[in-house]
Amino acid sequence: MRIEKIVMVALIVVVGWLGQGRFSAQEQSAGPSAGQKPEETKVQAENPAAAQAGDAAAAKNPLEELLKGLKKAEPGEIPADRQIVLNPDVMPMYSPEGKRLMGREFVEVIMSGNFVPEPYMDGNKEVKAFVLRAATEEEKKQLRAMMEENEPQSPALGKEAKPFSVTDMKGKKYSLDKLKGKVVVVNFWFMECRPCRMEIPELNKVVEKYRGKDVVFLGMSTNKAAQLETFLAKNEFKYEIVADSAQVAAQYGVTGFPTHMVIDRDSKVAYFASGFGPGTIDKLAEAIDKLMKK
Repeated sequence: MRIEKIVMVALIVVVGWLGQGRFSAQEQSAGPSAGQKPEETKVQAENPAAAQAGDAAAAKNPLEELLKGLKKAEPGEIPADRQIVLNPDVMPMYSPEGKRLMGREFVEVIMSGNFVPEPYMDGNKEVKAFVLRAATEEEKKQLRAMMEENEPQSPALGKEAKPFSVTDMKGKKYSLDKLKGKVVVVNFWFMECRPCRMEIPELNKVVEKYRGKDVVFLGMSTNKAAQLETFLAKNEFKYEIVADSAQVAAQYGVTGFPTHMVIDRDSKVAYFASGFGPGTIDKLAEAIDKLMKK
């Protein structure tokens, strides 16, 4: 599953749940004020000190100005089946401090599962922006559950793994038949894939956890060896890296990156998941733990 689809699905589901009132409706203290009386506006206009104080407050958190004319959607205001495709280049996504999130920062924050994006609507009830707030522990569980519900199941799951024979960047050969009796963890990835790069530090921790045990970690990249040499010189990846692995990825029906696959000691596919989101690495480690206890 591509990262754009993951983010879209996450936000569609979040907005749907908000529409059903299943997320807690917390007040956004930094949002635009509502119900201000004309007298209050007049006092501020006639009192320079008050006006300066207001300017200082706005400078500390610019959300009030950024969300001018918008109101936070309340539970039930957005239909549960409404789909909102979020493009951070078009529809603003703001941090609680009023910073607009773009690119890598946007992806990292969304996929962390630590924040809930709250939609802000105009007078026509069209969503025009999102503001993040810290998710409660219950909401974090709900977000992980929703991502799992939208995670596609591979037809290879539970079946005999398809045979492969590859050579890593160090010249070591691996074939599925010779790996029987070991747990084989495969990561399908490529250098230009942002979520693939984002998860590498966490994957390295998983490798360290099982160092010295009967677990083999293979990083099947679609990139050429020359490209990978430059990348790996600056970015440590502790999997055994196999270059030019598009054919193996296609063999297993991989259509999105990153994709994680775990093959058990009997050469059956025990775990298969695409994408990088809340709990991805934890679920991968749980799958390995389960097989190591058998």
